[in-house]
Amino acid sequence: MITKAVEAAFRTEMAEIKEKVDLQLINDEMYGEELGEKFEKVKLEDAKKFDNYLKLELIFWGDYDMSNEITILTNDFIKANAEEILGENTITSDDGTKYIKNLYFIDKQTAGGKEKQYLYDAIAEHVYKVPLTTLGKYKVHSVEELDFQRENGTDGRKSLRGTVITQESALTTVGNTAYYEPDLKGFIEEKTSIVYYKINSDGTVNNEEDIVPVTTYLGTKQRTEQKNNSEYDFYDYEKKLWANIKVSSSGVDTYWTWIPRYAYKIEGTETKVIYIDTSNKQALNGEALPDGYIVHSAFTENDKKGIWVSKYEVEMVQSNKVDEFPHYLPDLSGFDRENTYIEVYNDDGSFTETKLADINNIGAFAKNNRWFDYKNQIWANIKTKAYDAECWWVWIPRYAYRIPNTSEPVTQIIFVDKQDRPLSGEELPDGYIIHPAFEGGKKGIWVSKYEITKESDKPLNNANVPDLSGYNPDTTWIEVYKDDGTFEEVKLSTINNIEEFAKNNRWYDYSKQIWANIKTKVDGAECWWVWIPSYAYYLYDNDTRIIFLDENGNPKEGGTLPSHYTRHPVFEGKKGIWASKYEIGQDN
Repeated sequence: MITKAVEAAFRTEMAEIKEKVDLQLINDEMYGEELGEKFEKVKLEDAKKFDNYLKLELIFWGDYDMSNEITILTNDFIKANAEEILGENTITSDDGTKYIKNLYFIDKQTAGGKEKQYLYDAIAEHVYKVPLTTLGKYKVHSVEELDFQRENGTDGRKSLRGTVITQESALTTVGNTAYYEPDLKGFIEEKTSIVYYKINSDGTVNNEEDIVPVTTYLGTKQRTEQKNNSEYDFYDYEKKLWANIKVSSSGVDTYWTWIPRYAYKIEGTETKVIYIDTSNKQALNGEALPDGYIVHSAFTENDKKGIWVSKYEVEMVQSNKVDEFPHYLPDLSGFDRENTYIEVYNDDGSFTETKLADINNIGAFAKNNRWFDYKNQIWANIKTKAYDAECWWVWIPRYAYRIPNTSEPVTQIIFVDKQDRPLSGEELPDGYIIHPAFEGGKKGIWVSKYEITKESDKPLNNANVPDLSGYNPDTTWIEVYKDDGTFEEVKLSTINNIEEFAKNNRWYDYSKQIWANIKTKVDGAECWWVWIPSYAYYLYDNDTRIIFLDENGNPKEGGTLPSHYTRHPVFEGKKGIWASKYEIGQDN
């Protein structure tokens, strides 16, 4: 009876703390505050002083990175290895202090007046009580651990991380082509599946899938399977069937495509590819590469057998929490709640407005309304009203991108968190760049849909000429506007002077809402980009006034920036930014 009473009190205590933490997190999400601004990050030195029971819970439920060989956690293992594991899961501040990733002391106010008595793990989303609680044979720091031990016992348990695949890739020959088979080393068996595609009777690839647990494949390495009297293949690069796997983690399904190590050569409009081994010789025959072939930059300084590229078709398996969007929730900090309106999409293409001040929980509102759906190209919009002026804004979540320059899958965008990790929890694939607009740890940016008007008689079209450095002239096209609303494409490599071209062609006219567009094409993949020049803005009467700036923040037409104008922070030190339209397609 005493134990039951103690357990009831423990559960009540932890539930009250968790409720307060959840309310604080919702408030942070609404106002764009960081978790670390309210809660205190846990120093590695403090974590080393925790008792072994707490260390085990943190490592188990937090799914901390460990050696690939470790899949069973015991008390003896924790005693011997906990400090090393904690040390490998830290971030280092500017002054050299090491902090445990995603682990915080709950502040005194939220913790009911108790200081450093409770922890919050932002990955596991668990609240831990630092002092040990003993309930009969159970010694615990959290309700989740108590329930787990009661159901599974107190002996060693399998790491939530799962079983790490250790098999390495080998060269394989399929038809007349040789390359490295998909390298699954490092993926988690329990979270990974193989995607087989149906092969039609004429040998072509069908989009019909058969998804099989990776353990089935690992036992046989069968590239093909039979199902319902039909053949399904995992990969066949001669048939342009790329190897795909599915990883399910943290409620998110992500698809990954295997790119075997290769070299390439561009001849006119055609890109030729030869798969190679780790010594950069032809995988098929071991001979040296023919003249003119270049080892792809992803493989020039390493012995990688290939790379996994995320297809970024992010799909939520289930979502009941504010932070389980496949990107950051739009950050509404800084907007006047009484003069800001959420624009919810209707089936007929119109919008229904809800004042921000009338929304108590923005996360719940987003889940229950069609405010955005980035998978289906529906972007989050808000409208602000000030001085009888209306201005629309669209939210671009934090993302990484890669501009393809050879034979690769079409999608090159992935939304990432502030640690620059994809939602799957894996590392960001090689070759991906965090868009510079998100420097400084931004969760995303609001881009104005401004109805631009002239400031007195100053030339509004005096914007910085789009910066095309970094784009391949042979795979980039300038999109010139025609009177009928269509575009005429001009290959960048045929343009000698981009500034003269801009003057003599209707590439853009910002005074008439005509934005500079380019298109990149690589092996059938198309991606559109729009240039947003550096600017400062000011809301006035019924419009938003704009002054274009140089990279130093000074007006392009000379003079100094008027004090009532605000420079958009995304352009710090930049002439402008290229924003992907994400409408990425495939040529026939």
